[in-house]
Amino acid sequence: MQELLVIKPSSLGDVIHALRVMASVKEELPETRISWVVRDSFVAPVRDCGFVERVFEFRRGGGPFAYLRLIREIRRQDFDCVLEMQGLLRSAVLAAAAKAPVKWGRRDGREGATLFYAKVPFPLKPTVAHAIDVLLAFKDVIGLKTKLTGELRFPGASLSEENTGILNDVTRGGALPLVALFPESRRSEKEWSEFAELAKQLSATGELAVAWAGEKVGGEPKGLGVANLGGKTSLAELPALIKCSSVVVANDSAPLHYASALERPVVGLFGPTSPRRFGPYPVNSLNARIIRAPAGDLDRLGVDDVKKAVLKLLDGV
Repeated sequence: MQELLVIKPSSLGDVIHALRVMASVKEELPETRISWVVRDSFVAPVRDCGFVERVFEFRRGGGPFAYLRLIREIRRQDFDCVLEMQGLLRSAVLAAAAKAPVKWGRRDGREGATLFYAKVPFPLKPTVAHAIDVLLAFKDVIGLKTKLTGELRFPGASLSEENTGILNDVTRGGALPLVALFPESRRSEKEWSEFAELAKQLSATGELAVAWAGEKVGGEPKGLGVANLGGKTSLAELPALIKCSSVVVANDSAPLHYASALERPVVGLFGPTSPRRFGPYPVNSLNARIIRAPAGDLDRLGVDDVKKAVLKLLDGV
């Protein structure tokens, strides 16, 4: 197999899962050239992973003309195989349009997507399996073992000069371990409301530094030992921030999946969603601590439990 097209436009966490799987494909089939269809907002991790040759941008909101342009771009290249990992009609149509003799897609595809490709067999129901295990089934259909064998590293990722300076200040030039907090998620019910209090308590120890990170500006506590990176860290910089963190604390969100992929110690906070399906992978990782909110309600999760998990992971760093 020489030319492989992956169609996985979104969401960001799912793109990271798919990149982990395809890093293993590249490890085992190093001569394979991988192209990727990804949403324009999420180009950075696909572009910067180090093994994708060409990126096709899916411009969501671009209307029918942008979609047709994307189809024309895809059809200019011949592929040996297409892996349609999204399982929606708009992505399945792209798979159908691609010039390739073999096209595989998710067996749990929706909106009629399964009419456009051969369905990947899978021994477990996608509704109970981890999201990465679902995608690992794509390795099986191209003749590879269904396990992660490669590493996702983002070799070119780096922090901006401004953010590097901010982190140097709070870590005293790297003398203090850094705990990165990611208080956001795509859904409000997956967001824990006590991140600010956690930041205050951790920084008050005087023995570690805290980075308040995320897309939004505001909400971060004021005071010594807390680096305010809210709204200042681009998606391209995110791997670099996580790599330099001693511990990452995140809701069920993309930063949690980045931390898991980069094998950084991570505390994952889960409310209504299942860590068995969406938590750090592998599920028994010694680098991860999973905290489930009582009755799936993150408002009932106290700061002490999260702080203890952070300090326990720091002891092992």
